[in-house]
Amino acid sequence: MRQAIYNAYQLLYNAIQDNVEDVNPSRRDKKGRWVYPTLPTSLDTNYPRITIKLNSFELKPATAGGIFYVNKNTRSYGHEVSLTFTILLFVNKEMMFPIEVGGNIIKAKNELLVEYMVSNIYNTLFKLVVNGYFSKNGFWVLPSSLTYTPSIWEYDTSRLVSELGITLNTYEEIYDVTADSNVIETINYLLTPNI
Repeated sequence: MRQAIYNAYQLLYNAIQDNVEDVNPSRRDKKGRWVYPTLPTSLDTNYPRITIKLNSFELKPATAGGIFYVNKNTRSYGHEVSLTFTILLFVNKEMMFPIEVGGNIIKAKNELLVEYMVSNIYNTLFKLVVNGYFSKNGFWVLPSSLTYTPSIWEYDTSRLVSELGITLNTYEEIYDVTADSNVIETINYLLTPNI
């Protein structure tokens, strides 16, 4: 399970860090990090900032009996893993950054900056979902699982935050039973109902 969570987080991290343009020019020029697994503290000065948090996970049987595949020498068990993440965008109320609106570059802060950035993140992730970015990496995402409610709230007196949601699904193998073909054939015979 930990491997599926780690892989999903890393995939989301790469999707945002590599494909969404950072509006902070000094950080962007250095290709600096702006996506984190933790919430910002009062000491953080690195804004705008994205935090990816695991909200929930659900395990479901992949097949009857949790069997992935059977061949002559191997019987593999596993389950489907559904991981729901929240992507939080934090901006400092006092910081202004250049954004493009209608072909013009303007300085933006607060709600305008948040709306601009969250819509960019949403549009980028949607394109990546539709173009198969996640499925090429062992996950599938339903476009309808990507959610954005246009709401902005105060995180504290100096920061605003908004959020998106996304659910990544994958299969995870739990264990293999590997033995000579007679043992696997015996297990298959004993576990297969006779009709």
